[in-house]
Amino acid sequence: MRKSFLLMAFFMASLTCFSQESVEPELVPGVYALKISPNGKWVGSMAGDASIYNTETGDNNYYNGIFLGLGNAVADNGMAVGDMNDVAAILYNKQTIFPSSLVDNYWFCGLNSITPDATRICGILNNPLVSQGSESKDEYYTMYVPFVADIDADGNVGEPIILPYPELDFFGVAPEYITAVWMSRDGKTVIGEVLDGRGQYAYPIYFIEDEKGDWSYGLPSESLFNPTGIEIPKNPWADQPPFPNPEDFMSGQRKAAYLEAYQEYVSGNTAVMPVPEDYMTDSQLEEYADAIQSYNEWFYGQSQAIADYITIYNAILKTSPTFSGNELTIEPSGQYLMVRGGLTDDNFEMVSKIYKFGITTDEIQEIETPTKEYYPWMILPDGTLIITKGLAYVPNSYIMLPDSNEFITLQEYFDPEYPEIAEWLDAEVPGGTGVVSMNDDKTVITGALVPDQLADSDYATGGYYYNTYFILLGNAGVESIVDNGTDGVYKVYDLTGVKVMETKDASVVNNLPKGIYIINGKKIFKQ
Repeated sequence: MRKSFLLMAFFMASLTCFSQESVEPELVPGVYALKISPNGKWVGSMAGDASIYNTETGDNNYYNGIFLGLGNAVADNGMAVGDMNDVAAILYNKQTIFPSSLVDNYWFCGLNSITPDATRICGILNNPLVSQGSESKDEYYTMYVPFVADIDADGNVGEPIILPYPELDFFGVAPEYITAVWMSRDGKTVIGEVLDGRGQYAYPIYFIEDEKGDWSYGLPSESLFNPTGIEIPKNPWADQPPFPNPEDFMSGQRKAAYLEAYQEYVSGNTAVMPVPEDYMTDSQLEEYADAIQSYNEWFYGQSQAIADYITIYNAILKTSPTFSGNELTIEPSGQYLMVRGGLTDDNFEMVSKIYKFGITTDEIQEIETPTKEYYPWMILPDGTLIITKGLAYVPNSYIMLPDSNEFITLQEYFDPEYPEIAEWLDAEVPGGTGVVSMNDDKTVITGALVPDQLADSDYATGGYYYNTYFILLGNAGVESIVDNGTDGVYKVYDLTGVKVMETKDASVVNNLPKGIYIINGKKIFKQ
């Protein structure tokens, strides 16, 4: 039977009362849970502006204009990372922090991940050589580069460490950009992607910090590139002369007047875009025309070489798996990564698979997905893999359990122990289970939905486009499930790691206030 919606505070208060014998999910409108902290206490929502939702209290802290990071973006203390219009942002305690070490030095910076203990972040920023106005194209052609940085308890970010990266892509030219998206739990392994110099061919990269604090990188898909051994000629664009810029042929007051007029146009103060030639002398126009002619002569002289190169480029792409942008995730300890990719067919459609790359073993495994739209979403510490398809489609998820090679539905996952949850999902969410996320010990499960997935969207959404169901698994009693150890002592901690009590009397433990505790290493939900 469908329950009436509860106010969020009452909803979460009731949630702590669930026991293993009676668990029923609840829907929360206005939350689109895409990121979950490892301890399950915090959920990052992207229902419009970002928000960080507290699964214990029901509080939803909003951060206007923020886009959450693409990787593991929420820490166990509720601190989260993202960006506002390409400006790095830390979200914490209802405040948006723009770290000066990044904002003051880089015109572009996005944060993607934060470690569970909120001590390290990673992301991408503009290549410093661009900011310094380097004249060498070869030095700054890679526009965005990966970095890590340490962060303190107040959200202050240290100086970024730019991670090492390949100066040339697989085709022998500088990559367009290189990302850092996900981090291992200890922050010593980072994964991202390389986008080639043409902006079309993507492949995964990982970065590892050694015991001395030095970073190195690896390209796990290198052995899959160009398997037929097609000879790659020199990229004809490598010797491309700079395209003539009319500003470079102006001088003095004329140039100043043009730049001022252009700024007025960019600022919206005038609707007429200035014409550069109107600000140039006859001799400057002549020099500019000569430069254009010289560039065109180079271009047309290279036309056949360019056509041949593009033909070879496309032939290699048909035999080498191309990997989807940002559709990847990392195993929490940093042992392996997963990414969606595949080969293009004759219709230039990608036949998709999930590739599992061993970071420490160099092993490669291909995993078939239910359909081509699915990509790796989460890997839990026990090896459970969650795959999903996002808002480009109606979101839905599948699960592959450890030591299995088959994906199952969320209903099939719950049915053995919690058939009532499977029944609820069938009845209330017939349009697919949404984007499913779980915390490390699988006691907090969320499913982010759109209205079409609900049995009765008008009633269920209450006017909200996004909704999330929460499933909190736990146990009400302490004596029956907690092993008090050989010394008979119950050691009780809250979720922040503060010891609440230490006692040999189980009745005292059972009289704890309602809430979530760690008792002798197990998470307990106390009624």
